[in-house]
Amino acid sequence: MSLSIKYKASLPVILLALTLITFTGLSIYFMGDVERITESLAMRHHELEQVQHIEITASELVFPHLDYLTTRNPEAKHTAAGLFDRLARQLQYLQKMQVVHDEERELLDFTATNLRAAKQISQQIFVYDGTRKDDYMQLLHDLSESHLVPIRNKLMEWHVEEAHEVNELNEKAETLLHHYLFGAALVLLLVIALVAFTLWFNKKILIRPLLAISRTANLIATGNFKEKSSVHSQDELGALALNINDMALSLEQMYSELNNQARTDRLTGVLNRLAMEEILQHELAAANRNNHPSSIAVFDFDNFKTINDRYGHPVGDKVLQGVIEIVLGTIRRCDYCFRYGGEEFLLLLPNTDTVIANQVLERCRKAINQNPLRIDGHHIPITASFGLAGYPQDGGDVATLITNADEALYMAKNTGKNIIIDYASVIHDQLSHQAS
Repeated sequence: MSLSIKYKASLPVILLALTLITFTGLSIYFMGDVERITESLAMRHHELEQVQHIEITASELVFPHLDYLTTRNPEAKHTAAGLFDRLARQLQYLQKMQVVHDEERELLDFTATNLRAAKQISQQIFVYDGTRKDDYMQLLHDLSESHLVPIRNKLMEWHVEEAHEVNELNEKAETLLHHYLFGAALVLLLVIALVAFTLWFNKKILIRPLLAISRTANLIATGNFKEKSSVHSQDELGALALNINDMALSLEQMYSELNNQARTDRLTGVLNRLAMEEILQHELAAANRNNHPSSIAVFDFDNFKTINDRYGHPVGDKVLQGVIEIVLGTIRRCDYCFRYGGEEFLLLLPNTDTVIANQVLERCRKAINQNPLRIDGHHIPITASFGLAGYPQDGGDVATLITNADEALYMAKNTGKNIIIDYASVIHDQLSHQAS
């Protein structure tokens, strides 16, 4: 075993170790803060979405009452009741969010109080018998101006305050990044100074290992985690090189995980649109080079909005997760599933013509149809409609194929749902209409 480096050059090694430890601690601190700020921003944006949903629903309340007073449409009462129920669920969901603080809960209580008063006025309006119309129009005015408008104004104030908090979080993230870059630059300068000092102090013993370590550290700072330090001595410098290699491996794994998260839909776990665009271009180019067919299918769940309206969005999210789990268990290993929109998904079937693709999609359709979901005590049957387009006959590029698959899906939704329509059927239908 070689002589301990502390006896050879204790001072440079100690300073270098402290520098690298500081750099590692700074990196860990920075990544932790970035993760916390990112989570907070996501929760704030979700809160803003929920507030906006309440605003929209509250704004819609006037219309069924006005409809009843002008046309005495009996369906207006059911519509208004549904809107009140939806508002109650939305308020309850927002109350449970951890990010909502006490002042915002007071706004929710204010909103709930006004909605109860608005509901009492609503009940009075729906006993309108066609006489004393002016009195009931005054009730409608009270419903709007005394209760719904104050709700809207308070929620707009909430919007402004929440947007201000989001801006503050963004500014905090930018400041943190600037501090980190400054610290990293300072560490880099210190490392260079220490290397120069070590070269002067002991050329033969320290120059080569320190240059190798410095090179590795610089590569890590630029995002290259593949390069490993070539120092293999048995002293402290060798241990330091090993630590740097471990740190590079850890950072590589962390960045790989972050990249996977950026390409994955958080709700369903399937690939998102960012990954979809990249993979579709790659697979279509491969199909073109090898003269192989490929198929693209777009599908969504029939009457999904009814599920959300009846059971609430949390149950709707669980329905999406459950059905996608069925789909992933049905398609082949070579196939891809992407989340294309809200409840709309896209399947890529490489090296597959539309005949085989129809068979795969039919298995998916039957699996969804024959496996109703039980969620939170609710027995929820669900079906799906599919639109299919094949390469190259239905399009030579990604955009055209997706457009044609969407058109086929549109035809499926308007032809009874719970079916598979390929683009060739769309063309045939168009030609039939032109002939007639």
